[in-house]
Amino acid sequence: MAGTLEAVRLLKQAGARDVWIDGSFVTSKAAPNDWDGCYGSIGLDLDALDPLFRDLADLTAGRPRQHQRFGGEFIPAFIGGGAGRTMLDFFQTDREGRAKGIVRIDMESVR
Repeated sequence: MAGTLEAVRLLKQAGARDVWIDGSFVTSKAAPNDWDGCYGSIGLDLDALDPLFRDLADLTAGRPRQHQRFGGEFIPAFIGGGAGRTMLDFFQTDREGRAKGIVRIDMESVR
């Protein structure tokens, strides 16, 4: 959780108002192995955003540097998630195409 909190704090510092978490973290698994997330662009100051979140080489390589530093990955919510959907839409669908829930972080409560 320390890496997740670090990433969320960095996103907040850059002005992110919306952050969502998905992956095995939000399942009933007793010991989830990682998490995935996305963040909204409203209010976001790209110049203040940690370079790791905008490193296109890391994004296209499966985000190994984000995983190493944070234990998971954050992707901009507006990036395409395939089939004409955004990543936010993609995260709200399971592998069979059914709607599912994800966790929205209350950024006002992040310290």
